[in-house]
Amino acid sequence: GAMIYPTAVIAVAAVIVLGIMVFIVPKFEEIFEDFDTDLPQLTVVLMNAAKWLGGRLYEGQVIPGLAFLIFVPPGIYLFFKLLRKSKLGKTATDWTVLRLPIVGSLISKSTIAKFTRTLGTLINAGVPILDAITITSETTGNNIYATALQNVHDSVRQGESFAEPLRQSKVCDGVVVN
Repeated sequence: GAMIYPTAVIAVAAVIVLGIMVFIVPKFEEIFEDFDTDLPQLTVVLMNAAKWLGGRLYEGQVIPGLAFLIFVPPGIYLFFKLLRKSKLGKTATDWTVLRLPIVGSLISKSTIAKFTRTLGTLINAGVPILDAITITSETTGNNIYATALQNVHDSVRQGESFAEPLRQSKVCDGVVVN
């Protein structure tokens, strides 16, 4: 519910920018042609983007950029949704996301915070440790961390330590393991 307003603002802004690119920028292009001078590179890039969106970048352009923007992102989204239906696909996408430059670190820290908070809450509420680990592994939202927590669950069930499987999985830094 909290994301409705920002999503609506972004959608309206995108429609306005697309409208400007498709309808307004080509009018400026006609004006600039009359100047008979070289335009700055940034202006040329903007005009080429407007041509691409309107399907006028080159003579043989079959699909306008606007159609590309409308159909390709949902296609990519559906591809990843289907990929994540299998355990191998989910593991591969989670591993890839965790390796992304800035985003991976944020997701990793967020997931660690989520599972430690959930585990602590369950243990403080009196839930048995094995049940708490199982519940926590199911709520992490990341298959890499869920697998690591399942290894922790198996280790604790066999009477071994909690920290060693986490250390071996290398998904948590030393502070979290300690």
